[in-house]
Amino acid sequence: MPAERLPFQTRLDLVLAVFGWAALALGTVIAALEGSTTARVVGAAVVSGAWVVAVHAVPSSLRWRPIPGELMAVAGVAASLTAVGLTGGGESPFLLIGLAPTLFAASSLGARVGFETALLSIAGLVVVAAIASEPLVAVPAAISVALQLVVAAAFSQLRRAYRDAEQESAALRRITAETSTRMDRLAAAHDLLLRFSGMTDPAELNPVAAGLEGLARLRETVEFDAGLVAFNGESGPVVVARDGEEVAPHHRMSFPLTARATELGFVVLSRGRDFTEEERVAIGETLKPVELTFANIWLLRDITQRTVREERARLARELHDEIGPSLASLGLALDVALLQYPVEPELSAHLDGLRRSVSNLVDDIRTTVTDLRAESGRTVTQHVRSLAVEAGKDGPKVTVAIDERRPPRPSIVEDVMAVITEALRNAFGHAEAATVRIEGYVDRSEGKLSIVDDGRGFDPTSVGGDRFGLVGMRERAGQIGGACVVESSPGVGTTVSLEWGRQ
Repeated sequence: MPAERLPFQTRLDLVLAVFGWAALALGTVIAALEGSTTARVVGAAVVSGAWVVAVHAVPSSLRWRPIPGELMAVAGVAASLTAVGLTGGGESPFLLIGLAPTLFAASSLGARVGFETALLSIAGLVVVAAIASEPLVAVPAAISVALQLVVAAAFSQLRRAYRDAEQESAALRRITAETSTRMDRLAAAHDLLLRFSGMTDPAELNPVAAGLEGLARLRETVEFDAGLVAFNGESGPVVVARDGEEVAPHHRMSFPLTARATELGFVVLSRGRDFTEEERVAIGETLKPVELTFANIWLLRDITQRTVREERARLARELHDEIGPSLASLGLALDVALLQYPVEPELSAHLDGLRRSVSNLVDDIRTTVTDLRAESGRTVTQHVRSLAVEAGKDGPKVTVAIDERRPPRPSIVEDVMAVITEALRNAFGHAEAATVRIEGYVDRSEGKLSIVDDGRGFDPTSVGGDRFGLVGMRERAGQIGGACVVESSPGVGTTVSLEWGRQ
């Protein structure tokens, strides 16, 4: 490993090792050149070398602790003073090795222990000089005393600087990792936004598609057993997407979908253990595109509904205030003509037919004005997509192919929705089908819809009178002047056809 990549404590250990062996070698060589007694030089070298070896033989995790480290520093002072005493006292060439314990204490244990070790070395040097009856003001001894204090101050500050730098580096690595994770989440959110932006068709850009796509992306972000997405409709929350099933015991967590302090819906996730704070943050970031999509759907729906209401009100006013009175005047003129020409049978019959036509037109206009003034509900397509969620992830694949030019008239919409609801729930709950297809067209007062499944089917002729669902569908169709036909055979699926308004 390159030196610049080593931890600061390892670097200081290397400095201590190099300094210790260099000071030992220098002292031994100088003592030998000065002609000191060989036995004393060898003794000093052995004592000092044994401490240097012991320092680096002890595991760093042990010698960096306060008590073991302080004991090793004291042992180093004793060893260096012994070497000094054996080789000349205040003039000893081993004075330099006396700096090693201070260097070790300051770099490993901090400023306090470093200065204590330096003062202990200085006091020991005074004692050695006194025993040898030498003045402490000798140049080598004075330099050694000064260096003890300098080494204690310098290496304790160096230790603090390295520790601060390492803490900042660790914080920077943590921030970098968090930033990288956040960037990954933002990239996933960006991909989801691109997916939603590709839904340019209003039939595709709907809460169901957004909810299913959001749950799919959540599966890639966190682990959960079951999840659902709800969209706040006009009559309250509506579940638009589901994924998985809850397994007991479970922890359930709800995440609101909001935009500009308006709650657009919510997401509920559950699993066997609780969600961590990090997972909650990740879920919130993953749901941002879903919130944005729901906000756009909400805004688009609000603009559309407002525009439709205004246009319906305008048309109702024109029909009621302009066309209606004109037809009433025409009817009055026809009544006058009938009174003026009562003796001409052919003309009277023709005028009478015209009068009845005008009366029918006035009735139709009144009905139309009533429909225009009524609150418009959901479209058939929206209703079918909402019901499709009930199939669930493990249910049949649902395909919607409805050409809805105009929603059903308010006077018939409830019956149309009821027939569709019963047919779809039969397909989901009883047919055991793999696919269900809803197709056809809707155009105001007329329409034709088919609900086709490939399930197990049944024999319609053998159905008893207690099957009120089929009876109810036919009755509902009859109320709007239409017909509901159920075609099925065992093993070949079922087709429910609803037609109204075409005579």
